[in-house]
Amino acid sequence: MRITKVAAALMLAVTIGMHGGANLHAMGVESQRINGMSREDYPEGAKSVKKAVKEFEKLHNIKIMLPVKLPFDDTRSFGFIANDKLELEFSNERIRKVCKIYIWTIDNKPDQAMPYKTISLKDGTQAKLNENEQFCFLSFEKNNLYYNIGINKQNQTTDDLIAVAESLIK
Repeated sequence: MRITKVAAALMLAVTIGMHGGANLHAMGVESQRINGMSREDYPEGAKSVKKAVKEFEKLHNIKIMLPVKLPFDDTRSFGFIANDKLELEFSNERIRKVCKIYIWTIDNKPDQAMPYKTISLKDGTQAKLNENEQFCFLSFEKNNLYYNIGINKQNQTTDDLIAVAESLIK
């Protein structure tokens, strides 16, 4: 059931109007703006990816892996902690692409309620791939964390999703 909530959140992210900002290398910008956008343009509690990750790492005494690359240049990125999970969003309005990463500790991971195909990532990690007409999700466990990465399939492929996961686990 939680996976469908992830799909709904990703669908909402695709439909929200996105405005300019910084790229993946400038995620740490902190001020009255997050990555070039007014705080009012973000969900309540949103902060820079860097700050959200540090907060989650400190809260759970763990180290988060972040992707080295995305299948697009992001113009908007933010993160927040909600319901014992870290939510990160990277997007580009101009080309209408979104990548969301949800991270739970193993103890709090959601049930995998939707059908999936098991695949192996380059490092041997077993991952669960789920896709429908609009979205693609890849879930896997690594270093006592449960990762769920989602992309909208508009101009993105399963290979793009797998590339994000593999850049994350290097």
